[in-house]
Amino acid sequence: MTIPLWCLLGFVAWTLLLVLCVVSWRTTLVLIGRKRANAFTGGVQHGSELYWRFNRAHLNAVENLPLITAVVAAATFCSCAIAHVRHVVRSASGRAIIQTICHLVSNAVAVVYVRFTALLVQIGCLIWMIREIIAHV
Repeated sequence: MTIPLWCLLGFVAWTLLLVLCVVSWRTTLVLIGRKRANAFTGGVQHGSELYWRFNRAHLNAVENLPLITAVVAAATFCSCAIAHVRHVVRSASGRAIIQTICHLVSNAVAVVYVRFTALLVQIGCLIWMIREIIAHV
């Protein structure tokens, strides 16, 4: 299996870990009777600050997963491009994980700057990979 596919699987595993954290948190609150099952309104902050950061980290990972998947799939099907994008896929998926970790750690201004910088680098990596794939088709 290629490095980009391993990176993609790692990012999927990370996304699943985050959703399991959110689901476990919600399930625990329902089972101990602190929340009703329908008390988790989408897009509206509910629960503790830490829970909400897990929720945002999960949503961030879910938002990035299709983009990284599409680029890895395109590079895989264009086997001549796969060698050119493997390190950048690692970088893009790594930056996406850094973003979600920043969501979990804090909402402090310095952490938001790091999160935003990781987003910009990730977008740059995705654009570069698309350019490389097109150039090697």
